[in-house]
Amino acid sequence: MFTEEIKALAAQYAENAVNIRRMLHTMPELEFNEFKTSGYIASVLDTLSIPYKRGYAGGTGICAVISGAPEGRTVAVRADIDALPITEETNLPFASEHEGCMHACGHDAHVAIALCTAFILNELKDSLSGSIKFFFQPAEEGEGGAEKMIEEGVLQSPKVDVCIGGHVMPDYPTGTIAYRPGPLMASPDNFEIEVIGEGGHGAYPEKCVNPIVAAAEIIKRLTALTDKNVPRVVSVCTIDGGRSENVIPTTVRLRGTARTFTPEERETLSLLIGGVAKEAAAEYGAAVNYKFIPLYPALINNDKITDMFVSSAKQILGEAALVKAPAVSMTGDDFSYFARAVPSTYVHIGCRNESVGAIYPLHHSKFTVDEAAIPIAAMCYAQFAVDYLGKR
Repeated sequence: MFTEEIKALAAQYAENAVNIRRMLHTMPELEFNEFKTSGYIASVLDTLSIPYKRGYAGGTGICAVISGAPEGRTVAVRADIDALPITEETNLPFASEHEGCMHACGHDAHVAIALCTAFILNELKDSLSGSIKFFFQPAEEGEGGAEKMIEEGVLQSPKVDVCIGGHVMPDYPTGTIAYRPGPLMASPDNFEIEVIGEGGHGAYPEKCVNPIVAAAEIIKRLTALTDKNVPRVVSVCTIDGGRSENVIPTTVRLRGTARTFTPEERETLSLLIGGVAKEAAAEYGAAVNYKFIPLYPALINNDKITDMFVSSAKQILGEAALVKAPAVSMTGDDFSYFARAVPSTYVHIGCRNESVGAIYPLHHSKFTVDEAAIPIAAMCYAQFAVDYLGKR
């Protein structure tokens, strides 16, 4: 339904969507500070006369609504809008103008995809039964803005029935969409460990309890907890201790990430990390203070909605372009809050193209996307929306 119209509209708006992505790429902003980004998104919605409300999740979140027949269902499309504290090294003509900040995770493309979808569906709204909401969400990279937006009512008035979202992914070539029913992305929790010893002169280690040595043993044992068969991951990512070559410090601080897929495994791993750290430190005469910091839940796709999205995307791209992801991802995304609240699916959007330099991994200082992926994803989003809502 409307497949040819969707393809034609995507071609019509593709250049505009690419220009939006490039403008957003010049103005990356960190979590909960995406004020220029939010203002720019609002200005684009204004050109289409699409109603929206600003100010969600601390001020930068936006919820926009395209309304068809009022008695129909409602589909939501989510795009994250924040950037990362990375110095860009792409040498693109539209590179970041904000020093030390970069759209190194493709959220600029996510916004462009959502707005391109809005361009398409705004043209078709009079033929649709129901509504489409667009969530432009801050702070996916850190504390997370999804839960805040939900608490502030974005899933109501009209009530959202299903939600879709996606992430550009350089693991897959442009023109492909990777999907996976059920568990897709892990809970990205954090932990902090303070190792407490007895400091002193580096020439007399026997008179000290060196927390660096104890921390090294803790790191070794925590790393061994990673088990892709469970699956779970434990990674120590920062270590801070000592300021002089000849002074053994009193404390060392470790910080890291713990990734799991179920509430049970999450609780088990939290206790295990603390126990391992305490035991390893005690063997060296040291003590620990331990804190486990839960972030957001694992992202679990709804099987039925995932199948429906795949069916819609095949109408646009053909069967061969839809690829089932071979394994779960140990990365995390707070889209999981939307997926927990309503039946949802989240897909990976192929954006790899060596000819345009789109070969670097996410969070790399040279990361970029093949912009052809923007209208491709928008067509798939739009096709799902019209298929789910049906004709007016």
